[in-house]
Amino acid sequence: MSTWRTVPVLVVSFFVLAHADGRADTINNLPCSDAGAVLPCTVGPFEFGTNASGNDSEAAVEAALALVLGTPTDIMEVDKLEGDGWDFDFDPDDFTGDFSFEWWYSGSDTLAFATLKSSTYFAIFDIGGQIHGTLSTAGLIVGSPSGNPKEASHVTFWKQLDVPEPSTLALVALGLIGSAHLTRRSRKH
Repeated sequence: MSTWRTVPVLVVSFFVLAHADGRADTINNLPCSDAGAVLPCTVGPFEFGTNASGNDSEAAVEAALALVLGTPTDIMEVDKLEGDGWDFDFDPDDFTGDFSFEWWYSGSDTLAFATLKSSTYFAIFDIGGQIHGTLSTAGLIVGSPSGNPKEASHVTFWKQLDVPEPSTLALVALGLIGSAHLTRRSRKH
């Protein structure tokens, strides 16, 4: 009788563990959702508001960065590329299908982050103003059970926008209140 109960539990447990991430062929190493995560880290499907394809939307990247960095981060897309672009040069020129590539930037924006999309995941890198570097899915997004890096589909470069400090907003609010008060006062006289 105890053998009968053990077998279904083992089968169900194996099925749940094998399919926990929704795709048995991809492993999401260094998840951004882990406590104490640092960059680079990875985001998978249905994490931080992503859909089943795990797209690197602005909202999903901002949500992941807010958790990892511990503060809200406002970003804006500079460019989404699958190879050489107006201000970008890649080696190889068309990196789609590769897992690692070099990049150069000649534009005027200060780049803050890059997201590298692969399979149903993306990796977030802190590039902190660099104009040249290497991006790779190695060690971040790998195939299972081979452990080989997954191929890149595109890279998105992001710039960080200035977020006003709460004290600055308070000063602006006080100024508006003061202006309104003076205007109201001058109308009475």
